Amino acid sequence: MMKTADRVVACCLIILGILVFWQASKITFFSEELLGPGFFPKFLAGALIFLGILLFLRTVFVAEFLAEFPVIDLEAQGVVKIVMVILVSVIYLTTIEPVGFLITTPLLMFILMMILKHGDLGTKIAFSLIFPIVAWIAFKIFLKIPLPWGVLN
Repeated sequence: MMKTADRVVACCLIILGILVFWQASKITFFSEELLGPGFFPKFLAGALIFLGILLFLRTVFVAEFLAEFPVIDLEAQGVVKIVMVILVSVIYLTTIEPVGFLITTPLLMFILMMILKHGDLGTKIAFSLIFPIVAWIAFKIFLKIPLPWGVLN
């Protein structure tokens, strides 16, 4: 039973990684001086694909180095949370360009914290508003990497 669950999760990781890479391919990989905004999502997509492949290989081969992965027993509630986080992330990736970073990111942060039940409501709202502004300043001023304006343009 665990092998089947691991294979399903591995396939989901690989598919998610491919979707993230596909969406990130629309973003500039290099900027004038540094790596562009497309680097990090492509890096994460590659990591998802790599980890998905490793997990799948673990179910197929009983190699010594692959058998050392920790076994995670997920409850139905945990699986629902994982699926919800993936769905919210995919919606975020598809709406960030047309809607804009400063609108979608606070919503993403708040929804993820609600799903994961992290902190009280005041903390969730404050973090959801402060983090995107700090990230915007870091990318725009220090890294000189533009983020999508969307409808605010």
